[in-house]
Amino acid sequence: MISSGDHVIVGVSGGADSIALLHVLAKISLEQKFKISIAHLNHSARGEESDADAQFVADLAGKLRLEVFIEKQNVPQQRSQLKTSFQEAARIARLTFLKSILARCRAHKVALGHTADDQVETVLMNLLRGSGSKGLSGMQPVRDCFIRPLFDCSRGEVEQYLQDENIEFRTDSSNLKKDYLRNRIRLDLIPHLEKEYNKNIRQNILQSASILLDEDRFLNELAVECFDRVSSRSIGRDKLGLERVALSSQSPALRNRVIRIAIQKIKGDLRKVTAAHVQEVTQLFLQPKPDKRISLPDDMEAQCDRNKVWFYKILDVKGGEPIKREDLELKIPGESFMRSSQITFKTQVTEQVAPDFSVEGPVKATFDFDQTGDQIRVRYFQPGDRFLPLGMQGSKKLKKFLIDEKIPQEQRIHIPILTTITGDIIWVYGLRISHSYRVTSETKRVLIIEGLTNPVAK
Repeated sequence: MISSGDHVIVGVSGGADSIALLHVLAKISLEQKFKISIAHLNHSARGEESDADAQFVADLAGKLRLEVFIEKQNVPQQRSQLKTSFQEAARIARLTFLKSILARCRAHKVALGHTADDQVETVLMNLLRGSGSKGLSGMQPVRDCFIRPLFDCSRGEVEQYLQDENIEFRTDSSNLKKDYLRNRIRLDLIPHLEKEYNKNIRQNILQSASILLDEDRFLNELAVECFDRVSSRSIGRDKLGLERVALSSQSPALRNRVIRIAIQKIKGDLRKVTAAHVQEVTQLFLQPKPDKRISLPDDMEAQCDRNKVWFYKILDVKGGEPIKREDLELKIPGESFMRSSQITFKTQVTEQVAPDFSVEGPVKATFDFDQTGDQIRVRYFQPGDRFLPLGMQGSKKLKKFLIDEKIPQEQRIHIPILTTITGDIIWVYGLRISHSYRVTSETKRVLIIEGLTNPVAK
């Protein structure tokens, strides 16, 4: 999980698991020669209690002489805007925050305090929701930049360690409320299963999840091989096709996975894609009807023709041309030419924070350089994009923002979008910057980006 020389961001809520993780990593970091920093997101969900958690983490960082990053967000408000559960809104906010700190520090890993008990709860939650083998395999100890060093430890072992070492931690009062599914599973379902059915239920679930994870990885390998054989891209358009007859002859398990791969290739992720969506698309292969279309989440469609089933974003069709996919990384400082938009982006960094830096113009904007980092990318609109417009307290779908700004649909795909290396939108070019990356009284270095239109390409 961690190599010598790594910089690890430790997500610390103040609770038992994350505090134990922090102390363990702090102990072994000198011997193993890696650096750790602390990141804490105040969700503003429990008022003074949330603020006290943040102060506890800040004080602990001072005692351990560790760098700490603390941010406060109004997640209850974001939940309303996202139209999702508080847990999902908090998860999105937390991951976005941790990725931003990872990029800001140029760190290598983010360590999370999930334990074996969290894995058991996750598997049962997914089982109740009707998940397939991927969901029933639960969380992974290592996934992308995220690591879970306590993954094989029980919550009881963590609490015993804290007691033996006389280490203080905070208790989240919301963990005792049965308003949330995870809490009901932890407080009611698991104890009932242990008492009435199998006292070793936790270990059995962990063993099943491990088996399913191995099988899921193997089936994914087969699915990728099959996808490569039956897939093709439409020339000049962001449109992906799967050979109808070839995929129809495959087993349902393999066919469903290939369909999910195709959706992910076009959509960018599989959020909101359910088993019901996959089954609907499957009928295009098994009972083909020319030109029949299936609507998919985030402005996607699947359409059947004589030989293939095509996957594409609806905007590609309505706009009359494909969404431009040029991805440009800006030179900082320097000039970068984006051929598809005929815009030269000129950048500079200054430590002189002038009062007018807080005011943005349509083609010139200023940002807190220590927040954005030195890797800025320019791309175009993608369905599902969200950002926090300047002056707002909660994030907003980019599509809704553009509608509110009265930008015609055919123009939306041509607006450059500037993002951090982790994908956070910092500027919808010509319209609005992100509130999260604005220049404030705390700003030490200012990144200035100006767009020069109709330049002579070099």
